[in-house]
Amino acid sequence: DSEEDNLLLNFDPYHAVTGDVAAAKQEMSRSSYDRNADGTCDVPACDGIGLLVRDDQPGDAAAARKVAADLAAIGLNVRVLVQDRDTFNSTYGQPRAHIPLRLESWLKDLTSGSTYFPPLFGSPAVGLTRGFGESLLGASPAQLHLWGYPVASVPNVDARIEACLPLAFGAQTQCWARLDQYLMSDVVPWLPLLSLTADQIVSSRVTAFAFDQSASTPVPALDRVALHPGVAPPPSPLPSFAVPAIPDGVYRFTISKADLYRLDPKTDPQSIDESTGTFTIRLDHGKFAWVQNASHPVYGPAATGIYQGAGDRVTFETQAPADSALMLPSERWTFDGHELRFTLVSCRDLDHLDPSAPRLCEDTRTFFESEPWVKVG
Repeated sequence: DSEEDNLLLNFDPYHAVTGDVAAAKQEMSRSSYDRNADGTCDVPACDGIGLLVRDDQPGDAAAARKVAADLAAIGLNVRVLVQDRDTFNSTYGQPRAHIPLRLESWLKDLTSGSTYFPPLFGSPAVGLTRGFGESLLGASPAQLHLWGYPVASVPNVDARIEACLPLAFGAQTQCWARLDQYLMSDVVPWLPLLSLTADQIVSSRVTAFAFDQSASTPVPALDRVALHPGVAPPPSPLPSFAVPAIPDGVYRFTISKADLYRLDPKTDPQSIDESTGTFTIRLDHGKFAWVQNASHPVYGPAATGIYQGAGDRVTFETQAPADSALMLPSERWTFDGHELRFTLVSCRDLDHLDPSAPRLCEDTRTFFESEPWVKVG
């Protein structure tokens, strides 16, 4: 809503928070899928409609079954198909797969509708996406025939998207809002089941703050936090765990493409940009924070967490951002007064934690072992 300047804050095209079976039956009775106009779907297409859902999202299967039960009231026989992530994702962008329904979540991108309206609702003709969205909006009759669909036409919003793209600031915002209304009122390829609200717990010293809209889940903008004047922050609590005697301070090191292939010849080419650049890390008695600078875009350029251990052993735990939270295996460390070096003791179960990151051990080894961390402050 805020990305459209709250223009649609009160826009509610359905007027039925809990659903309205009578209204749904009335709408179905107007459809060619209801031959006797009794409010229930009665053609073969209404039977055995597959609803895909991932097995690694808690609650999704139960939600899908609730959706299926509700749709049965208007004669839609929906089969919930629970799939592992790889199987679920394998049919994305595959028009020939003929996927009727899919239960999925979506997080916003950067602060412009141009980052999500084209890939979700546009066709390749817009020039910003290589394929069609799951609704196949914009597909031509020839393409629909090639993919095996009996229908000869589907809606096309390419012209509306292209009209918004060259605009800027308020004009573009209003344009995306109008497209949003049109999609939800006249096209409706997607049904929003729920939206999430993220809470922010703040100190009593905070009087106001603004959100940084660049994140998928907006977080407070650090340069827009207002504090009560004259109130000193309390001292940070001492860690309740053992901290190795690594000297506090600022360290810096650079990881190159050559470093990646030297430590891991099977490095995924798609991960090179995310893994290369200059890293600056601050160690402060059990707490760390690092930032990454590079000449190319980086998705996750910063992280914070803790480290603990004793003697020459240390264990790092990334705590934020949440999608990077991870307890790493133990490492040995040495410091010669200028350079800090690490040696990974074992991979533990790193390569089995996340199917989408099968070389997490090699990635960790590269981060800690490719170059010494030089103390610069």
